[in-house]
Amino acid sequence: FAEAKVLFEEVLRVNPDSGPAMTALGRLALLNHNDAEAIRLLGRGLQLNPSDAESAYQLGVLYYRNGRSADAAKLLRRATSLRANYPDPHYQLGRIALEREDYMTALAELEQARRMLPEQEAIRLALGRTYQALGRDAEAKAEFAEVRRLKSAVIERDRQRVESDQIMKP
Repeated sequence: FAEAKVLFEEVLRVNPDSGPAMTALGRLALLNHNDAEAIRLLGRGLQLNPSDAESAYQLGVLYYRNGRSADAAKLLRRATSLRANYPDPHYQLGRIALEREDYMTALAELEQARRMLPEQEAIRLALGRTYQALGRDAEAKAEFAEVRRLKSAVIERDRQRVESDQIMKP
């Protein structure tokens, strides 16, 4: 990543308005857990390319993580409008609503995310918690059972991978 960072910084020296270089540096800052720098870079990148759904999503997550809930929700909604069938912002909006105990909004967002990404454990778990909060115990139990099934499938896949790696050793 260090080499990539140097190259993207060079691009910005030559062209300070390069949206792709700006957002790439923002994503590198995000990977390095430098939220302040990631927010600055992704925000500028989004100004340069307002139709970038991924940057809108990532900036929304960063805003939420840094206590800017209203700005976060606005950007996450924007990401859903910029890219069809994009489950991540729906999941994040659902999590935010669940934390706020806005269960109907959480339900709508998480069910939308599940339709797009039915095998995602985190979505199913949050949806189960939402059903539980709404008193819909049968649906909550079904979601929690699905989470357990998905986790078991991952464990089994990993076990098989380890076994096949051992077989392949000379």
